[in-house]
Amino acid sequence: MEEKVLFSEVRRIVDAGGTLESTIRELRALLAEELGAKVLAIRGPHSKKGLLGSPEISGFLESRDFACRSLCSFNLESSGEHAALKLIACFASDTFQGSLPERVTQFSAERLGQRLVALAGPGASLGERLN
Repeated sequence: MEEKVLFSEVRRIVDAGGTLESTIRELRALLAEELGAKVLAIRGPHSKKGLLGSPEISGFLESRDFACRSLCSFNLESSGEHAALKLIACFASDTFQGSLPERVTQFSAERLGQRLVALAGPGASLGERLN
């Protein structure tokens, strides 16, 4: 899939208005098919699992199954009354993909952050819902 089309698909999935869980599930499927995503997760500052503490992320980091692995983490929201949430993505492939995994993760985080801020409204705590 061309990069431009991939970014359009990310935008379409995030803007479709499904639940956060279904949106993440669809994004994970898209990124797995196109870029070899192994993990796509949202973590809050008070997550019981910690930023990288889930078994799927630690297993990915310890794995030696692929020649090229990337771990990308971007804030969903960087200001306002909301807790700082992070989108964490792990990619693995046999060939180097350049900066595309990082760029698509950053774009996904920006789109998800905009959607969550719009849904939450002023004074809502998104971080509490995701921990």
